[in-house]
Amino acid sequence: MFKNHNRPLRAPFVIYADFEAITEKVDSCKPNDNDSYTEADQKHTDCGYGYKVVCSYDDKYTKPIQYYRGENAVYKFMEKILDEVKFQKMIKYRFNKLLKMTKKDDENFKKAKECHICNKKYDEDKRVRDHCHEACNLNFKLTDKIPVIFHNLRGYDSHFIMQQIGQITKNNTYTNKKGEEQEMNINVIPNNVE
Repeated sequence: MFKNHNRPLRAPFVIYADFEAITEKVDSCKPNDNDSYTEADQKHTDCGYGYKVVCSYDDKYTKPIQYYRGENAVYKFMEKILDEVKFQKMIKYRFNKLLKMTKKDDENFKKAKECHICNKKYDEDKRVRDHCHEACNLNFKLTDKIPVIFHNLRGYDSHFIMQQIGQITKNNTYTNKKGEEQEMNINVIPNNVE
């Protein structure tokens, strides 16, 4: 039975992102022909990113596309995204508003036979305006998490991110441009054990 009734509620902010890379020729010496080997002939280097912050509830908080071209693109991207997360969490409270019911809302509430969140029948003595019978809407609230959706993350861009995370994270923190330690809490949805 479906229990995650908070999942249909949209996240207040979503970030759409993409990385760009260049390939550079690599000179290598040819190994012994008697043994199997792999010869690297090019190296992929991150050289830029672009991202857009989209607000699901109020377009005035949607930001223009941000982009960067240059060295250390993945590191600079992570710095910018951590700054975005701080800003978005500060303004998220604006979408949590007090319950205001019109006369029509009140009539609909009194006529309702089932919860609008989980579709279970109401038990009349447990019905309350801002929550229902089994408090299923206690989980029906805005999330603090900001999904970041990448173009081609599965196929290519994830390699740049994983390499950079391995270099900059230490005890779930990194040092920003100002020399301050900042928390870096990254969660992924794994596709396989890799």
